[in-house]
Amino acid sequence: MAFAIAFLVFELATIAGAWRFGGPTERAGAGILLAMVVVTYGGYGFLSPIFQNVDPVGLAVDLIGLAGFCWLGITSRKLWPIWAASLQLLSTGAHLVRALEIPVRAPVYYWMKGMPTLGVILLLIGATWLHRRQHRRSKLPSSPN
Repeated sequence: MAFAIAFLVFELATIAGAWRFGGPTERAGAGILLAMVVVTYGGYGFLSPIFQNVDPVGLAVDLIGLAGFCWLGITSRKLWPIWAASLQLLSTGAHLVRALEIPVRAPVYYWMKGMPTLGVILLLIGATWLHRRQHRRSKLPSSPN
């Protein structure tokens, strides 16, 4: 439980930072992550997490992330959304493994479907930092030489 709370706080802080300091692509990525958080906690308000079979809420969240980051990767001029989409594809693949009834223990399924999202969060942090750095450099006066 403590890990889930820490992960949520970290994710929300990343979303807020990207929204405040990022460019349009980072803000869109933050919006996708926020939609994933809302669907996660809204869905688990009605259904409890399932790790023995396909988790329908987790599948919906990962499909939202996959579709959102694929769209962002196609419409953006930045590379990080394509990496985020590929990480979400890994999460979605975990549900396929469970649907095909390939023998995977419940804790492994939990980590397979959740940890790629941590990679997406780290990508968004890096992209926001790079955008902020580039934005600051563009405002520096040019040298007199």
